[in-house]
Amino acid sequence: MDEDVFRFMKLVKFGSVLTHSQIDAIPRTVLRATFDAALMSSDPSDPFSALESSGVIGYVLPNLQKIVKFGGNGHKRLWPHTLQVVSQCPKSLFVRWAALYHDVGKPHTIKRVGKIVSFHNHEVVSAHLFVSDTRVAGLFFNRSERNYVANLIKLLGKFEAYDKTWTNSGIRRLMRDAGDSWRDMISLAQADVTSVNPRIRTHVAVSISELSHRAQTIRLEDANERAVRLPKGVGNFVSQGCNVSGRELGNIMRKIQDAVKKNEITNDHAAEWYVSWYKENHC
Repeated sequence: MDEDVFRFMKLVKFGSVLTHSQIDAIPRTVLRATFDAALMSSDPSDPFSALESSGVIGYVLPNLQKIVKFGGNGHKRLWPHTLQVVSQCPKSLFVRWAALYHDVGKPHTIKRVGKIVSFHNHEVVSAHLFVSDTRVAGLFFNRSERNYVANLIKLLGKFEAYDKTWTNSGIRRLMRDAGDSWRDMISLAQADVTSVNPRIRTHVAVSISELSHRAQTIRLEDANERAVRLPKGVGNFVSQGCNVSGRELGNIMRKIQDAVKKNEITNDHAAEWYVSWYKENHC
């Protein structure tokens, strides 16, 4: 740990409540490194409890401060849940930042109907609060980093909503939305279960594992399809060159694609080449 960060953490761990001017005097690089170190620790609850009791979180990350006392009375306490989710994430900095902020939208979206408590769309609100927070922007992240973490937060609810009735098209849409963050999304979704009920934990683990497996299968299928995909315009050249349409055209196109699959020909020729090949080999 950096020496400045060590001294700062030692200060807040001794129960000192810092004034705003004292916190303002701390270099931004030290603040960022302190939060990063707390996030990456094996048990984040200890350093984050010190950062909260010292007033640092309340001043530096006020949206995060709002979840510290939030909960009970019909729903789980958010602060211990959040710190447990962080600790259950792999030691990937951006995944852990997303875990830290994944529920900050709940105080803004809580609704009660009788005994039912809901937080509709809280992931979207959480993502907005993270990406629009001027203190986060000024102290911690450049734009691309903020957008990456915000997207993890925003998509978490969609990953957790998965069930086996989803179509491959629906999974493809989720894959497009996640882009390069797919693995991090899976890690975050796996971490966001703190129930002591083993049935719930098993259900979430099986569901996320199934989603991951189906996505991998889809990637392989799509890669195989791309490998045999013919150049644009082949169908038109075949239709004109062989004077066919409809089912007959479809049959010829399948024969050409089968030849590509069997490595008899490749799919990198000019479109009109396939007409000549077909005529020479099948007419």
